[in-house]
Amino acid sequence: MDLRESTVAEMIQRGDRSKWLSCSNHNIKCFTEGEIKRITSNYETIIGKGGFGEVYKGVLQDGRTVAVKRFMSNIEENFAKELKVHCEINHKNVVRLIGYCAKENALMIVSEYISKGNLSNVLHHERIPITLDIRLRIAVECSEALCYMHSQMYTQVIHGDIKPANILLDDNFNAKISDFGISRLVNTDSTLFTDHVMGSIGYMDPLFARSGRLTSKSDVYSFGIVLVELITKKKATIRNGEAGIVECFTQSLVTEKRKVRELFDVEISSQNNMKVLEGVAKLAGQCLRMEIDRRPEMRDVAERLRALRKTQIQVKQTPTIFPWGWRNKPAAQNNWQSSSSVTQQSLPYNLCRHFSLREVKSATRNFEKSHLIGVGLFGKVYYGVIDGGATKVAIKRGRFEQDVSMFQTEIAMMANLRHHHLVSLVGYCKEKNQRMLIYDYMARGTLSENLYANKMKEPPLTWRQRLDVCIGAARALHYLHECSIIPNDVSTTKILLDERLAGKFSSEVSPWRDAMDVTPTLRMGRLGCVDPEFYCTGQLTQKSNVYSFGVVLFEVLCARAAYNPNLPERQANLVYCALSCQKKGILDLIVDPDLEGKIAPWCFKKFVEIAEKCVSDRGIDRPTMQEVLENLELCLVEQSGSLGDEMLAEDDTNGPSRTERRLNLDMYLAEDDDSSHCSLVSTFEYDDMECASDGGVDSDSELLMPR
Repeated sequence: MDLRESTVAEMIQRGDRSKWLSCSNHNIKCFTEGEIKRITSNYETIIGKGGFGEVYKGVLQDGRTVAVKRFMSNIEENFAKELKVHCEINHKNVVRLIGYCAKENALMIVSEYISKGNLSNVLHHERIPITLDIRLRIAVECSEALCYMHSQMYTQVIHGDIKPANILLDDNFNAKISDFGISRLVNTDSTLFTDHVMGSIGYMDPLFARSGRLTSKSDVYSFGIVLVELITKKKATIRNGEAGIVECFTQSLVTEKRKVRELFDVEISSQNNMKVLEGVAKLAGQCLRMEIDRRPEMRDVAERLRALRKTQIQVKQTPTIFPWGWRNKPAAQNNWQSSSSVTQQSLPYNLCRHFSLREVKSATRNFEKSHLIGVGLFGKVYYGVIDGGATKVAIKRGRFEQDVSMFQTEIAMMANLRHHHLVSLVGYCKEKNQRMLIYDYMARGTLSENLYANKMKEPPLTWRQRLDVCIGAARALHYLHECSIIPNDVSTTKILLDERLAGKFSSEVSPWRDAMDVTPTLRMGRLGCVDPEFYCTGQLTQKSNVYSFGVVLFEVLCARAAYNPNLPERQANLVYCALSCQKKGILDLIVDPDLEGKIAPWCFKKFVEIAEKCVSDRGIDRPTMQEVLENLELCLVEQSGSLGDEMLAEDDTNGPSRTERRLNLDMYLAEDDDSSHCSLVSTFEYDDMECASDGGVDSDSELLMPR
């Protein structure tokens, strides 16, 4: 089902912009026409033209360079639709939306300015040598952005106009997809039928042009042509009656390998590169298949391109844990001016919004005590409002004075991480020895608070809501793993809920300089959440995160803390208690009573199965986060289609009630007890671990929300 084109336009006319901007992952500013004129020096520098209108270069008050897309009159629906789609997308390889102007006869979209222009110009018009590695990186980054739009968003986005001219490059050749003028939101299924076929000649999926059937595989076809241009450095469009490169390429694939090799760009077609080039050519051919169902999904394309690039550089990437798990991500580090920037304490003003100390003090009423919403090892978190009260934020006033590099690392990392289920970095403040980070405000607090700490004073989360939160967190973790990032603390205190109960992973930097150097207090993560293999090896891996996420799943099911010292020893550690109960067939005794009769039987069985696999003793036996995500989505589908089904059978009137059996849980656990599921307390010393008396919430949790 396509988005009704008039919807957003009607909202703009009513001035009800908050409804369609609230879903955005970053703040979007509404500019006046006067502000746009000042930004562009009265539309002085034009940098592009198209069927929609013109693009101008501008400079914001904080010094950031922007691109202002000025729409022609009488195309309000096009403007509204493009803005709606762009609002939904938040990814490091998509041009960042900064704001808009919706004044009548002055419809404009303001986005980040990308310095080097588009890929088409770089490939075909500028005499700039581009190595195979750079071309592969561009392909990988674009495929990851498309994969995100196709399968990792609440509402799927089909770009509809993928071509080199819509892929922009910065000074470091980092790729960003742009131009969502004909993109579509898919609200229900994965196929759209339209009477208005639009796209670029030479790049449009022939099946879409013929039938009006638009799917994510239409983007896959267009991306296949981009791959062909990357390895041949020849334009896809046909001129002077000559056969186009796509036709020559596909025919050569069918005939013989030698003819395909002859098409490769001579700049990169050395013998050492031939294996990788042939791999890209084969992948491009699969994307260009006329049988739409035989084309690969973008996630498969991205995975294969990453593998080909890894083969190309032939360097084994050794996992290195940075302050919170950032590893092998030189592109993000390169956003800093140089390594000397740490000592000079200079910050990159182009990464995200810079706030003055005066603005922060105004937002928090000079750090008024009533605005304090969290305290941890890093410092304090304050609630604040910015942009004249329009935007709520959480301001982390950290202890960064002794560790400038950690402050810079978090900004560089978070500015490059954009996902619907990650808490977004809004900006930072560095002034007069004050260093603060400003994040999106999460009104409903942590998942742990909503499950068992009872601090939010809200009705218990329904099973459907809990599944949605788990799926959101799983998507965020899968995204981080795809970015080669391993968070060092995955727990219910790091999963935050907004006012709509959407779950977002709080991926802010942890205070440790070296995550490998862990003291016996285990402040690397909450007690009961840490991978047992980590104790033995000191190696934090993706499977360590999977283990911790399995603990989260059990907490969600049971509404219990991962570790609660106030419970009897056999029940204190939730994972060991749950595994013992499952083995004895009494898991229902520790399931949250609020969920009794609310979970579909198959959904319950599958959910427990996922959680069990996640907390397997050996990392090799645990699933990947992608597999966890896929199974959780199956649980949600089953739950949605099984309304009214009961999870638990009625109590046996001839035996003790479930309530009575819960009271005797420790006795049941003691029967035929073995030492394989002993309490962690008997194995490790935790002399300095602090556990709150209300259910085990770590007193040092970093909270970005109010109590």
